[in-house]
Amino acid sequence: MAKPKVFTKELILTALATGSGVVSFGWNTGCLNSAQESIKPWIIESYHHRTGITLSHYVLTFIWSTTIAIFAIGGAIGVFAASPVSRRYGRRGDLLRANLLGIIGANFMDFLQAFNMLWHQGFILKLYQLNCPYDYLFWIINYFKDRTITLDYQGHLSKQVKVPCGVPQGSCFGPKAYIVNHFDLPSIFDCPSEVHLYVDDLAILYSSSIFLKYAQQANEIETRINSDLLKLANYTESKHQPVNNKKTEFVIYHNSSNSKNSNYLPRAIYSATKVFHIFRLSR
Repeated sequence: MAKPKVFTKELILTALATGSGVVSFGWNTGCLNSAQESIKPWIIESYHHRTGITLSHYVLTFIWSTTIAIFAIGGAIGVFAASPVSRRYGRRGDLLRANLLGIIGANFMDFLQAFNMLWHQGFILKLYQLNCPYDYLFWIINYFKDRTITLDYQGHLSKQVKVPCGVPQGSCFGPKAYIVNHFDLPSIFDCPSEVHLYVDDLAILYSSSIFLKYAQQANEIETRINSDLLKLANYTESKHQPVNNKKTEFVIYHNSSNSKNSNYLPRAIYSATKVFHIFRLSR
């Protein structure tokens, strides 16, 4: 009678899978522990913002230990649920349902005639503050000095018209001058890391704590965005660079199943006028 095999293929495969899973879990736990100095203050701040109570050291330790112990279970649920949810609702619908507990605001805007409105004196001052070499600075000053244009309409030439602002269209210098002139624009907002600037296009993202109720999240986003828009209005006035209201939109991403909540959305006001188009993406 043949002796039964002690090590079968199935047993070896199971042992390898279990061992590799333990290594991966240990690695992920170690990575999460290394970020605890940043995550713990966020837990304290979020809880205090919601309840007005400061967590004790014992409660904070309990919450953090629970987070470490349970995050792998949430990851496993997410792995098994991602495929059927994405097949049913699609990629965008899946992302919206992942944000079921909160809302996100996005402000998209465009500056009016960006290259034509470049303020020469302000640009020269910005270069001086950036310690631009004097040789280049004097060259740029001479480049802008006494610049004129002439209009040609069916063979008839107009008189020369002085150009007090802007840069010539089609030049490689124009976009670079505009970018340098407004490189510090993100720093005027409350959260520069959520500000995305590409030449004359500006996008700002707003999100709130998921521990707040829907109305509180909407109020917080509305307060933050209107504070930023007030700062933007002051900036554009000082830089002589107006915003193109027709190309400005305020988008709300939310997935509230409550009709009362969906009717209450943050409002964005720019220069005492509600100029933003508001969109809703719901279930």
